[in-house]
Amino acid sequence: KPITLLTSTFSHFDWWHYGMNMFVLWNFAPLACEVLGKEQFVATYLSAGVFASLGQSLYHLATKNTRIFGLGASGALMATLAMICVSRPDTQISIIFLPFFSFPITHGMMAIVALDIMGLIFRWRFLSHSAHLSGALFGGAYMVLGPQYLWEKRTAIAYRWHKIRERFS
Repeated sequence: KPITLLTSTFSHFDWWHYGMNMFVLWNFAPLACEVLGKEQFVATYLSAGVFASLGQSLYHLATKNTRIFGLGASGALMATLAMICVSRPDTQISIIFLPFFSFPITHGMMAIVALDIMGLIFRWRFLSHSAHLSGALFGGAYMVLGPQYLWEKRTAIAYRWHKIRERFS
């Protein structure tokens, strides 16, 4: 069912999975909202979740892998990280267990992408590597092309929505 491409973004295997994804979202969503604005971030986050789910499904179908389901927000989160990498590459981040050690977000993103590529090559099954890579691809591509070609040319309905919202803010 096509709707599961979206709903799987909000489903998780367990509380640990949910907690980790929400922790990452809590840390990076404010910066993404600062870069994109709230509406554009929500739109890209949801679109990235669908794109990552689709990418994972297509990868598993292409490789004839019987595991064609995916759960979690990590594809959409990877898109968020990629958007920040493209728009603010010098942003410093740290790992929760090593808070005294910080590094540019681009270095962290390259490490995650390398891990996910290795995961696809070696067929590791503990993460949704194809969803991560699909999300990262979507986020990077959106920051390069999206604001100019999509967001700036949105419909008159979106323009009217902003006018209505301004009256109440």
